[in-house]
Amino acid sequence: MKVRTSAPSRAGLAGNPSDGYGGRALAVAITGFAAQATIEPASRVEIRSVRDGRLHHDSLSSLEERVSTEPGSPHRLAIACCRRFLYEAPEREWLDRAPLPHEGFLLQYETDIPERVGLAGSSALAVTILRALALRYGATIPEEDLPTLALEVETRELGIHGGLMDRVAQVLGGVTYMDLSDSLLSATGRGRYEQLPTNRLPALFVAWHPGMAAGSEHVHNRLRERVAKGDPQADAILKDLAGLADEARQVLVAGSPEQLAPLMDANFELRARLVDVGDGNRRLVETGRQIGAGVKQAGSGGAVVGAFDGDPSRLESLRLAYEQIGARFLVPRF
Repeated sequence: MKVRTSAPSRAGLAGNPSDGYGGRALAVAITGFAAQATIEPASRVEIRSVRDGRLHHDSLSSLEERVSTEPGSPHRLAIACCRRFLYEAPEREWLDRAPLPHEGFLLQYETDIPERVGLAGSSALAVTILRALALRYGATIPEEDLPTLALEVETRELGIHGGLMDRVAQVLGGVTYMDLSDSLLSATGRGRYEQLPTNRLPALFVAWHPGMAAGSEHVHNRLRERVAKGDPQADAILKDLAGLADEARQVLVAGSPEQLAPLMDANFELRARLVDVGDGNRRLVETGRQIGAGVKQAGSGGAVVGAFDGDPSRLESLRLAYEQIGARFLVPRF
């Protein structure tokens, strides 16, 4: 039987990047983009994508033995998903039966999420491939555990540091507040997740610049080094960012979406004190601010998310302003 799955992009609305350091975050799934995967039975293991071509293995056993941490290695994320799934699913008793060593499948995946601009394209691929593997083998993965499994694909298999925010938003959909305290994660392997009504959100837009594509690992690695060294300024800023996520949750719960924009502005300014945001990201943020929107980076860099009053004329002005600086523009629908 052929199965098909998908996972959306996402934008962080408040709190990030504290999500990778025991903090809190508020994020929204952006369904205008998606990663998709299909799996069907085959005599051997084959992985395909438009970008990376084809990869053949005689069996699951030989696939499990293959790993590459080299950036740009063909199918390295898909291979890492397979390895992590084949290790975790039997260990956690998510399977009715263990996959047979010589079972095969054809895995195909694709994405239209803009690459390397902070819109969580790699985590969306991990989520959708894991979902497809679960359907292929009849695994019952609790929804709250799938984000952790998707994160472990990158942290344990590929050695890439990251937080749970992206995966939680992509698995649960809509808008989600998440408490990712270290005590919760160490005790249960998951955070505390609360989905909020999307109709409480203000009008939003996403803008990104294809020319700013860059790997998120550079930003994350530098921040991780500061935290590991016990930098008191970094620690204080991360706590303030987590507090903004709490405030953002409260304004949505209270039905005051117009109060989210200033919190998004504050989030960006705190982030700029924590890491070098770069002139390009600053320009993307300021372009929207000049037209009355609250704007922050959607993720690590290259894309922004903005909140505004919903005025159609303002929306058109925002669209034109971003197009004039070579950026692309999307209005999410919920």
